[in-house]
Amino acid sequence: MTALKLQHHLAKAGIFSRRGADAMIKQGYVRVNGVVIHDSLHRIDPAVDCITFTEAITDYAHSLGYVLIHKPRGVWTNNKQHPKDTEVRDILPPSFATYSSIGRLDKDSEGLILFTNDGVFANGFLNAGDRHERVYMVQTKRPLTPADIKRLMAGVRLSDGWTQPCTIQKTDSTTYRFTLIEGKNRQIRRMVESCRTQVARLKRIQFGPYELGDLPVGGHQWQSLQAVFMNRISGLPSPL
Repeated sequence: MTALKLQHHLAKAGIFSRRGADAMIKQGYVRVNGVVIHDSLHRIDPAVDCITFTEAITDYAHSLGYVLIHKPRGVWTNNKQHPKDTEVRDILPPSFATYSSIGRLDKDSEGLILFTNDGVFANGFLNAGDRHERVYMVQTKRPLTPADIKRLMAGVRLSDGWTQPCTIQKTDSTTYRFTLIEGKNRQIRRMVESCRTQVARLKRIQFGPYELGDLPVGGHQWQSLQAVFMNRISGLPSPL
């Protein structure tokens, strides 16, 4: 087998993201054949070399997690436009300063968003090959017609391409439950605008297996990814 860079091997095996692998190697968490390696470009043969981790990896695993957040309207996910603007990390405790968002909700939207400090966990949601349902409650300024709903469900052409088929359920005269498997920029707003009306309110209530539930506006809930990460390590292939 062709030799691989240690960084590439760990990322390909799903242990770390590519950037995360580079950092973990340089910080001395990774051993090759019992020797700590600090060079992420060090070449290995996965069929022969034994990759293990130092004891400190348990501390790293303990630090991993994700946060469910009920983003309020008027708050940026990130990249606020002006110093006086508020973004999600401004409403989180300082202990989550290193966490990054998984996708975005635009400033005028509200509801569930996830932040994490685990790049592999985040990539599982952002990888185009992994489909995760996104469920939104959408209020429009005027009712969508049955023809509008049928057209949107089949997929419509936006400026950045066609949307994937989706499910839309009407819950009252101007409120609908949209279930999407993709997340184009301001997608639902643009879909609704193609029907000659606008979104009055948009709230995400589910992202993949995670639900907003009764989490209050501005509230957050942390969950550990320690067990998930340790399971990744246990699944690292061993040489024959």
